[in-house]
Order: sequence, then structure tokens, then C-alpha cells
Amino acid sequence: GRWGDRLHFAVESHIVITNLLADWNSTRSLVRVEDDESGETATLKRIDGHFGWLPHVPSDGTSFTAEHARSSLCHKPSAGLQSPDKAEALIIPWANECSFATILGNAQDLGAKLAVLYPRDPTKPLEEVSCSGEECDIAVSIPAMMIPWTRSLEQHGGRLTLTFDQERAPGRSFAISSTGMLAEVGWPVWPWLASLGWAAQYQLYESRLAQSVSEGDVVEIPIFKGNETLDGDLEASILLPSNLLQGDQLGLDLTLWCTGSRDWECPEWDHVIQAFVCCSRPCQACPSLIWSEHNTTGTEVAKAKDCGPEIGRWMTPFRRRGGRWFTDITNLKGAFSAGECRVTMQTVTWASSGSHAWRPQLSLRIRSEQGREGGDREASLKETLTPLFGTKQFDKNYNKRSPFHFTSPVNLVSAHIRALITGHGSDENQCAEFCAGIELFFIVNGQKFTKEFSLAGTQLGCTEQVANGSLPNEHGTWFYGRNGWCDGQDVAPWILDITSVLMPSGENNTIEYVGLYQGADPNPQSSPGQILMSSQLVLETISERPHR
Repeated sequence: GRWGDRLHFAVESHIVITNLLADWNSTRSLVRVEDDESGETATLKRIDGHFGWLPHVPSDGTSFTAEHARSSLCHKPSAGLQSPDKAEALIIPWANECSFATILGNAQDLGAKLAVLYPRDPTKPLEEVSCSGEECDIAVSIPAMMIPWTRSLEQHGGRLTLTFDQERAPGRSFAISSTGMLAEVGWPVWPWLASLGWAAQYQLYESRLAQSVSEGDVVEIPIFKGNETLDGDLEASILLPSNLLQGDQLGLDLTLWCTGSRDWECPEWDHVIQAFVCCSRPCQACPSLIWSEHNTTGTEVAKAKDCGPEIGRWMTPFRRRGGRWFTDITNLKGAFSAGECRVTMQTVTWASSGSHAWRPQLSLRIRSEQGREGGDREASLKETLTPLFGTKQFDKNYNKRSPFHFTSPVNLVSAHIRALITGHGSDENQCAEFCAGIELFFIVNGQKFTKEFSLAGTQLGCTEQVANGSLPNEHGTWFYGRNGWCDGQDVAPWILDITSVLMPSGENNTIEYVGLYQGADPNPQSSPGQILMSSQLVLETISERPHR
């Protein structure tokens, strides 16, 4: 089906819907306007300026003194505020004669701390104060909003006091999941119907995911059962029969849910979750956890133990109740072996909010094509994993790494590089989370493989990933495009097939890795970010030749 078929609009009230939306209430944004001379007040609804381009409007209860602008501010004014020692906000008539960016830029130049627009034509509906195209690159540092036209705004020439406020109001929407359960659709950050469209897209994603993970002959091995709180490290042991790893596909099925009953009760912020597997010691050492200096224990997560290779990475959603993702790890079969394996899942120790926390339900799914068992293969294939390059601060020393050398094995079937790479932190260029212009290179025997994150730095980049599992309508700036990740989604691996560029068996190969910003080595002057990275060389060989 299509996601648009999932949208329905009620034109008549119904007691069930009315009661539901009364319980799942929302808020209505208001501003109280007071005439300083007469003391008369009016409470008006408001539409705040576009979050993501403009700063947050002030919190409830904050007041501003305001004066009327001398014009619509479509042209650069010749004089500043009439009462700069008293007025903080400008009330501006709007007639769609120029862009909001022009109006706000001029208001800012006048010294205003807040811009309040109203439609000069009272028949015109309110609009979101927003930007488009290159206008979004114009730096505006003052919040803005639009309020309805009232006669007093036209006739009054004196000072007004504006006070921000909110009131409870019935909810506006709800969802019915693919399993028939009532669900919230998230936070409508903007006055757009797009938030409902994104919710419908995610519903379709969930429905297709539930169907696809069950296709074929599937063996499911539970790892974490959803009854433990993820607040630091979790560990679990699993037993793998030898024939299970002969399947055609190996995958991680993660359902992440929060202990709260409503979205707003769920943890704030977006945090990294990583999963590692250790089947036969010695395993790769546990890496340092990003932002580990903030952990409540005061110690890094990298302890005196081994974790093994990273097999999965996810980002928690920001105040949504959770989601589900399937990550294909077929080319990481070499990380598993028959017998007991230990899976470690880690995140920061401050991932909870208040009394509510995340609980993961993680399983390993092994799928074989119907009608054929993996054990029927004519030859036994062996996958070997070798760690390559890891996490570093994205600064002038980022590319100070030694090349990796290895010898081509005999009976080689395929060779791949598998990397999980995400950018975090913010220097003066907003690197490495949001900045556009990061280029990553693996260079194998002189052959360059390039990775760019095309959505990074875009206003709505992560909304384009909703159909691929990015949980929509979160709090915060979930919609921004980022370097390698989105809130509430699994991280897609970068997989390179390097089979054709390797030297013949017995000869030496060289792998190098480089990361650039705007075509040069990164060189931030303050607060450098990090590139959180794990990478593996995956060599597949025939360990037993077929009988002829």
C-alpha cells in the first residue's frame, strides 16, 4: 500500500475520538497583549517562527515591551527603535511584499530582540515565519511569531506589553498501528500536515518490516528480552549451534521501548547505542564510549575487558516511545562461532530521564531460503574479521594513522571492508554532527573508495529517512540531516567490495583511511567533534574444497 492511504480526517465528532483526544491533550500557544496606557488586555493565538531556522521563542511567562514598526521593514530602515531604552520587540505589519528573512534581518538591525508579525489584511490566515532556499543561510538571531490582526494593532501607537503563555487543548491526531494498537504520532514541531505524512510513512515502514523479518525459514535467538534497563552496559550470553551460521542472512532485530506510557515521559536527547559480540577469546578490546567523560561513574566504558567487534549501532529517539529496526550483518558471520557468545550493549549512564529509561529487546535472526538449508553448500566458507581503523577526534591529527598491511590469502572468495561511521559534536563549523563537506576515503592498493553524507547540513535531511526507519516527530532537531545518522534509527554500515583490487594470493596489500573537511585536513579552532568509527576487513575463503 501507499502511506497516503493511511491518512484519514474526521469531519464529525465522535465520543470515542473526543474522549481520546481530551486525554491525549496538546497545548495551544498564546500571547497576552496589554495596553500599557489603558490596561486593556487581549489573549491571541500565535504561530511561532520556524524552529530550526530561528531561535526558540521565550519560555512561558516571559514578557517584552513592544512598539510598532514604522513600516513593513521590507527596506532597510533609516532609524532605529523609537524607544531603544524601553522597547524590546517590534510589531510589524505583514503583507507578503518581501521575504521573512528580509523583514527579520531589518528588525534585528534595528536592535529588536523579538519580531511579532501580523497580517495587514485581516482575512489572510496566519503563516509560519519561515525561509526557503538560500534565505535559510541568512543568520537571524531573534525569535519571531505571527499573531492575528486586531483593530488595536492598527490604531494603537503607544507601547504594549507582550507575555508568552500556553493553554491545554485537545489533541489533534492519533494513530492505529499495524497491530491494531492506539499510538501517538509524536510532536508536531511545525504547523505542517507533513508531520501526519511522516507518521503514516513510519507506519508503512513498520508494517513492511514486520513482514520482511518473518520471510523464509527463520531461526530467532533472543539476546535481550526487553526486561532490563539500558543505562550503561548490558551483557547476555547466547548459545549458537554450528549449523545455524550456514544461513543465507544474519541480522539484528532491535525493538527499543521506554518505560513511560506517553511520549513526553520518555528520555530526552539522542544517544548512541552500540552492540558487540565476543565468541572466542581473545576478542577485540572494548572501545571508549563517546562522551564517556560525562558518565556518572566517572570512568570510561572502555574497561579491562574485551567486547569483540561492533556488530550494530543505533541512535535513541528524543521523547518518542520507541521503534524497531532490522540491521543486516550477514558479512559479520566471522564474528560468530558455535558455542557460547557474549553480547555487550552499551550507552552512556545518563541516557535516562527522570524515572523512565530505555529497554532493548534484541534478537539474532538467521534466515535460510525456503527449501534449502545452508549446510547443503558444496564448499565450507570461512569468514575472517580483522579490525582496521577506529574512533578519533576530528581535528588536525585525524589523519595521522598508519596504513594497514595484509597478505592475500589462498582460496579467497571475496574481500570487503565494513565500517560504521557517525559524526558527533560541534566545533565552529558544526562538525562533526551537522556540517556538510566531510569526505571519507578508504584507499586500497591505490584505489580510492569515497563516502559523503549528502543529507548532512540540510534542514529536512532526516525526514527523508522516515521511510527507512527514522522515527518521526521527535522533540529537538530530529529533522536535521547529519553525518551518518538520524535520531531513532539504526546506523547503516558502509560496505566496500574490494575483491577486485587485491593482489594475488601470497602478495601484500595496503589499506589507508583519510577523512577530509571541505577538501582538506580538518583543523577546527575550538571544541572539535568526533568521528565514531569501527571498521573491519572481512575476508571470505574456502576452507574446504568441494568434492568432485
